[in-house]
Amino acid sequence: MDEETKKLSWHHYVNIRQLRVEPFILLYMIGYSLSAMAVSQLVQDKLCRVDYDQSSIFCISINSADFDHGGETIKSNIIKDATYITLYRTLLSTLPCIIWALFLGPWSDNYVNGRKYIMIVGAIAAALESIILIINASLFDLSGYYVLLSFIPSAFTGGIVATLMAIYAYCSATSDKYTRSTRFAIVEICFWIAQPIGSFIGGQILGDGDQNTKFQLYNYIPVFVVSLCAHIAAIIWAILVIDEQQSLLDLPQPIRSSHPLPFEIDQPDVEPGVPVTCINSDREEILTPNESMNESYAMNSSLISFNGISQRSRLIWNEFLNIFHLDHVSRLWRTLIRQRSHWGREQIWILFFSTAFLLLVYLNTTFVLWSYVEKLFSWPPKFYSNITSMTAIGTLILMGLVLPIFVHILQYGDLRLALLGVLSLMGQCILRGSWQHETGLYLSFIAGTLAPLSVIGIRSRLSKIIENDERGKLFALLAIVEAVTPGIASLFYSIIFTSTIDVYPGLVFQVAAFILLIPLLAIIFIDTYCIHDYDKSSSSSSDR
Repeated sequence: MDEETKKLSWHHYVNIRQLRVEPFILLYMIGYSLSAMAVSQLVQDKLCRVDYDQSSIFCISINSADFDHGGETIKSNIIKDATYITLYRTLLSTLPCIIWALFLGPWSDNYVNGRKYIMIVGAIAAALESIILIINASLFDLSGYYVLLSFIPSAFTGGIVATLMAIYAYCSATSDKYTRSTRFAIVEICFWIAQPIGSFIGGQILGDGDQNTKFQLYNYIPVFVVSLCAHIAAIIWAILVIDEQQSLLDLPQPIRSSHPLPFEIDQPDVEPGVPVTCINSDREEILTPNESMNESYAMNSSLISFNGISQRSRLIWNEFLNIFHLDHVSRLWRTLIRQRSHWGREQIWILFFSTAFLLLVYLNTTFVLWSYVEKLFSWPPKFYSNITSMTAIGTLILMGLVLPIFVHILQYGDLRLALLGVLSLMGQCILRGSWQHETGLYLSFIAGTLAPLSVIGIRSRLSKIIENDERGKLFALLAIVEAVTPGIASLFYSIIFTSTIDVYPGLVFQVAAFILLIPLLAIIFIDTYCIHDYDKSSSSSSDR
């Protein structure tokens, strides 16, 4: 630990005034997770009642230990169809996000409130998704495939991929090398703790099913209404509270002294046609006087006074149109291929591929775990929701206790944290795949308690390799990886799980554990051969 780091007291690592985006992600992900189980159950029940024309008693008993195994073939077919709908949903929700990420990341580097706008739009799209789900649940006699219509708003706005990209870029921009690991950890804790909270609340509202009704076998609509309220609260919070410029001013004094303020203009008195320098915390470049005026307005509207709303509207509209400038794509590519000191470019490529494989394994919980326990243990959705919620909260509590020990006492670096996370996730997958018993499942939750450290360590390391004006671009590239991976994972797990569901359902988790060898070896390689200490470096990305 260097002398400058020692001067920072513990409360500087967690500055409450900076935690503006964390409540947003908590509300956003609670709303997102609230509806996750209800959507899966709605799809399954629509397939069972409408597409397979089974009775309410049969459809509800699928999730019961008293299920008549004479209908096992129909049950397997329903689960397979539900898995394929999940695949189509993933492709619909994520593939368009790749296009959005190509433009939104570089664009958000240009405007101090650009990331705030992306978060607001993402929350609005999630609210629209909840509204369409309410309508879909009301029209229960429609096929389960019509549920896919609910995810169109996210496809046209970037969805959760663009929202998370903006959140991580925001945190990187409003923290520095001393506080970034802790800041990412807080964001990850909010991200992960919101999911069991939402899942638990959603499971309680969803209920145990009503065999006496022809439709609405579970309480889908109340779940979607509560999810809608959570997203509306996230929208209000983002509009009123999130302010990247103010977050920079709230940085601790020892950090702010070496952290530039978001905006200032050199040479304020210029002649027409003479270039001026526009400087902010994200970039420094030469602009013409007209460009400088537009830029300064976009980044701090209080500095420039305009007469009339129409002029301001035109500027906002021009900012929106600037999203689709092709130069954003070229700058994104240059960020990825430019040479950097200390093998930074190679580290970025390796860590990107490692992130993709990590996400591929992480997503087995999203795509097959529910179907896995439903097939082997016949857990009802409410019980599954309770178990996963309790284990996830326990995981986050434990991680919150051990993370300060690892970072500030044992002084583990980013890659050491990532290594612990990968080993924890590998142990979880091995237990689930090899010990196909409820005891093995419970132990797998315990084994995976440190798994979130893998993504925390990788994100923190990546943010230290790049320059200040590349934050949005970096997390846009990461968002592309995160957008592509779910589609691949959904197809990958659908093929394996549907092929082995009646023979060896645990194989999918054993394959996932084998895949983790790739990020494990990659992290060990970087930690062994790329030994530059970015925490002690004042410049983390220069030409090699």
